[in-house]
Amino acid sequence: MLLFVACLFGFLAGLLIGVAGIGGVILVPLLVYFADIDIHASIAASVASFFVSGFVGTFVYSQRGIIKWADFLLISIGAVPGAFLGAYVLPAINADLLTFFIALALIISAARQIKSNKNLGVQLVSKISNHRMVLIGLVTGFLSVLSGTGGPLVLLPLLTWLSMPLVTAIGLAQAIQLPIAAFATVGNELNSLVDWQLVLSLATGLAFGSLIGAKTSKHLPVDHIRVLVSFLLFGSGVYMVIALLWV
Repeated sequence: MLLFVACLFGFLAGLLIGVAGIGGVILVPLLVYFADIDIHASIAASVASFFVSGFVGTFVYSQRGIIKWADFLLISIGAVPGAFLGAYVLPAINADLLTFFIALALIISAARQIKSNKNLGVQLVSKISNHRMVLIGLVTGFLSVLSGTGGPLVLLPLLTWLSMPLVTAIGLAQAIQLPIAAFATVGNELNSLVDWQLVLSLATGLAFGSLIGAKTSKHLPVDHIRVLVSFLLFGSGVYMVIALLWV
């Protein structure tokens, strides 16, 4: 029954990813609050399952010629040790601190999405140096593992803040899920945190949800849905903070 519920959670997250481009960040809160799964195990399973959404996203964006592979390589050079380091320290971090960090990630994700819907003007473009790319990858890998997200939540704001074109940043954010998920999972497995049955259930739901979401998004008011999802994420983050302080 638990694995079926996890598959439904994965499907919901995948659906939101496919329709609105956000949603993976809700997996850990769903597993913790509604399936009563330990937060460390929830993070490990979620990060591993994002390999599927990363593969789908990378395939789609590479077919469109959007992914800049040279930049991807530079970011990966930093993301691989960052993800492994995040997985290494994950078991030592207090559950309440992780909960607060994930709540903060939800709120930031919501705020960024709402802001991006309002600011669709001309964007200045600048070249990001190689060493900055590697540093960005290191930060992205480390924080993505601790927050139980696949990479886009951290990478997108950093790249757009440094004036990379949004479409290019989205392509890189999709692709970076692959090395982060792979190497974080190696580290989490060494710490005996990975429940592979849970990972399979989440990944199955993510795969079907993201595909269906991507197809149905053509017939839906996507901008309005993104705003709705953003407020849902914001409310979830606030709820987690209140619940944490109330206990």
